[in-house]
Amino acid sequence: IWLPPTPIVDLDAQKVQTLFDVNVMGVFNGMQVAAQHMQRQQQGTIINIVSTSALGVRPLFAPYGASKHAAKALTHSARQELKEFNIHVQGIYPGKANTSLFGAPIDQKTAEISLLPEDIAKKIIENLERDTPFHDLIITKENYPYDFCEMIDGSFHHVVIEE
Repeated sequence: IWLPPTPIVDLDAQKVQTLFDVNVMGVFNGMQVAAQHMQRQQQGTIINIVSTSALGVRPLFAPYGASKHAAKALTHSARQELKEFNIHVQGIYPGKANTSLFGAPIDQKTAEISLLPEDIAKKIIENLERDTPFHDLIITKENYPYDFCEMIDGSFHHVVIEE
């Protein structure tokens, strides 16, 4: 879930707690249940949808960004822990998506940089079908206004959806 841009001094603690319950504990709980099952099978793939917000920080988005940084840390830690069981843990980092997450219909400028959910899904499937899937996959449109080049290391692969 998401909270509208809000100065940190004006944030409602209960709303922030709910955001963390969904965005962090939801990832944790899902991974834990899946990993327990996959350990018995000695194989599997866990895919966590994180966000490009896990790759940097922006003012007025502290809770959302922090929750996505936590989801990224859970993903990376689980990847290291579970590899001995042949369980692959992937992080997917889409840019802004054209969904109802933000409430009201999005404006034209936002629509131009927003991904369609089906385009994100196609890139995830394409990644899974690779002989060696990328562990971390950033998915944005070519006109996405944020440059993550300084924030990503060699473990991240950036795919761009062209118009």
